[in-house]
Amino acid sequence: MESTKDLLKKNGVELLDPHNTYIAADVNLEQIAAGTVIHPGCRISGAATYIGPECVLGRESPLTLENCQLGAEVQLAGGYAAGATFLNGAACGSAAHIRPGTLFEEQASAAHAVGLKQTILMPFVTLGSLINFCDVMMCGGTDRRNHGEVGSSYIHFNYAPQQHKATPSLIGDVPHGVMLDQPPVFLGGQGGLVGPARISFGTITAAGVICRRDITQPGKLLAGGTVQRSQLIDYDPRLFRDTKRIITNNAVFLGNLLALREWYRIVRRPLMKDVAFLDACWKGAMERLDEALNERLRQLDKLVDAFSRTANLPGHKATDETQTIFIRKWPNIRSAIQKQVETETTGITPPTNIQAALHNTKGNDYVTFIREMNGESRTTATKWLQSIVNGTTGIFKA
Repeated sequence: MESTKDLLKKNGVELLDPHNTYIAADVNLEQIAAGTVIHPGCRISGAATYIGPECVLGRESPLTLENCQLGAEVQLAGGYAAGATFLNGAACGSAAHIRPGTLFEEQASAAHAVGLKQTILMPFVTLGSLINFCDVMMCGGTDRRNHGEVGSSYIHFNYAPQQHKATPSLIGDVPHGVMLDQPPVFLGGQGGLVGPARISFGTITAAGVICRRDITQPGKLLAGGTVQRSQLIDYDPRLFRDTKRIITNNAVFLGNLLALREWYRIVRRPLMKDVAFLDACWKGAMERLDEALNERLRQLDKLVDAFSRTANLPGHKATDETQTIFIRKWPNIRSAIQKQVETETTGITPPTNIQAALHNTKGNDYVTFIREMNGESRTTATKWLQSIVNGTTGIFKA
């Protein structure tokens, strides 16, 4: 009976030290593609694990990989990754902690000691070192030189004093971001973003700044001192402030998730179905998007529970009916969103020129396909995706 090393070698995989590498019995060795290099200290498990060609695993430190899908030339230097999908050319440094719901699109990357969960990084987005960036979708930039970036020691604050995580932040947006032609966003190091927030393309936040607001106009700089004057004030952490903004930003985030999933279903699918590792990555990405949608609904359930506990507290503004209305309307809103999640369609027909472009494309390079799209196709595709976002926010507004 052939050993794991011999089987991998036959498939063109380089296992540098079999005695210091663990590959679980549930891993299909045929799903580890030729040209991949596995360094000592790697622990690979999960029937859903699929590793594309020319990947490099554990080059800097031990790596645990569980039920992840990797495209071509992905580099995971070390750390832990489970239930995540990495498309072609994605990379992550050592000491990473990548939890379920994470999706790295083409050439997205992170340096060392980065913590991610329910994080979607669209092409070319780059994270520095020592970053916690959970519950975020980020896009912007045109290539590896002109990319969106988050500076080192940055935090997305995703847990509220009212003990909920209805705090997803959207940096850029899907309808324009998928076109790979938008100005990048730069979030300066030693800074932070308090979710839920929306940040427009071309935004720059200075190093050391904590952003506590939405920046909905493009091309703005948020600057300020790194030290804030401390204040001691009366505060009841159970009470909500700016309730309408919390609900609105969650609605917009959900709409962008649905738009991105439809983009994968209609546009990315034909480009990925004919190559085994790309097909696995497409299925993995769809699972990540479904996980993200269900997570957002689950966190909104918790938000409604928190609203219910808050409504009768002293200090609650009796004139602000937003919470009361949302508590009453949430079951219908949730049902409408859940129906779209389960049926895997938004009911909004994609433009015919996109279908024609997909039919005429040669090869399966997604980035090349996007760059070759003409102006009319870009405009109609953006309008189509924006109509999906608007449909979702319309459900909330109704």
